[in-house]
Amino acid sequence: MYSNTGKLSNSEGATSLSISSDDNLVDLGTTTLYRGPKIDMTMKFGSATVSNICVNAILIKNDFSWGEYAGSACSGSDGKLSLKGLVEGSYRIQVNSTSEYRGGWITSTGAISNDIQNARRIAVGSSNIDLTNISLVAGTKANGKFTFGGSGVGNVCVNAIKDDGASGGIYENTVCSLNNGEFVLTGLDSTGSYRFRISSAMGDFKQGYLNNNGEIQNSLAGITARSSASDIALGEISLVSAPSIKGSFISGVNTPEPNVCVSAMESSTHSWVSSSCSSSSGNFALRGLEVNGTYKLTWWTQNRSLTSGWYKDQSGPTQTTSFADASVITVPSSGVQNLIIRMRNGAIITGTTPDGVCVAAWREPASNAINRSNASAIACGDNAGRFELKGLSDAVNYYLEAFKKDGSTVVQTSPGPN
Repeated sequence: MYSNTGKLSNSEGATSLSISSDDNLVDLGTTTLYRGPKIDMTMKFGSATVSNICVNAILIKNDFSWGEYAGSACSGSDGKLSLKGLVEGSYRIQVNSTSEYRGGWITSTGAISNDIQNARRIAVGSSNIDLTNISLVAGTKANGKFTFGGSGVGNVCVNAIKDDGASGGIYENTVCSLNNGEFVLTGLDSTGSYRFRISSAMGDFKQGYLNNNGEIQNSLAGITARSSASDIALGEISLVSAPSIKGSFISGVNTPEPNVCVSAMESSTHSWVSSSCSSSSGNFALRGLEVNGTYKLTWWTQNRSLTSGWYKDQSGPTQTTSFADASVITVPSSGVQNLIIRMRNGAIITGTTPDGVCVAAWREPASNAINRSNASAIACGDNAGRFELKGLSDAVNYYLEAFKKDGSTVVQTSPGPN
């Protein structure tokens, strides 16, 4: 990303440019390119090297998010690969699954774990890094085919849920069907057992969990996990029509809002049912709902000038801050069409931080961090140390907590994190 420092930066250090209609040419001056360091590794299964294993470098931006994609590489016939051109920072390395091997995060021992918390943090500076040998783990696969009225259906997705002895299980890999309806879900743990969840981003089909009769039901109740010691044949899965909620997100007078991710929550149990993200025209579709089902809608937006919230049928912004205050939507057999959600402009907290320090706005104090979910807003200081926490809800108390991008300790004195 362009930075007015004269060298390239990650997205948090990028410089915003204001371009007016009168500008014919904006001179950005000289940007110096650097030959970035690389991360080398060799992919192995036992003592044998393995080709065609692909990995992703994920730049760690803070402790509150998954990270930022920074590059990919795949192993050659000798099992070796190099991630090149990385900017300075701290990274996690993600291994993609194949039909024979499990994916996950590279740990400090060179093993692979599905838990991102076990991932090794690799500090990239000016020197090359050699991770030597990465030990792959054998995996199995599940395959099947989605049909509707005898024809194959594409873009239907299946999640593998590993049985962990608890009620929900652990969500692992996901794959979506080809145009002919066929799918192959790779990288299953050969020592585990799995259940499967079906969802559709395109057609109005029932979503839910695949039971042992090959049918889709609303809950995991009564579904026996299938052993993945060998490949799992799920067979032909017949889809069933289901209603949806379709509408659009707008702000201001009538400005479409893209990339707003919305979820339908069951109104009595608060259970998640379906999700969707708005298109470039602001349109969304929550599919696979129950006839006469009752739902409340909640959304998240990456537009820092707007706020996340819950849908409430009212004049002005159709938005509230709590599940309890949200409107209940009853879905008929024909579905709900043309639901307009008008988003609220967000409040802003501005201030200054010491050099290299970022700030997160939380609804819970640091003393109650165990009950925190996601930060409401995150911002880092610019070259003058100024920051803006945008998209905040009004009439809400926030607790500000400082952190550094490199994960080093910050002692915060004013304001206190509690």
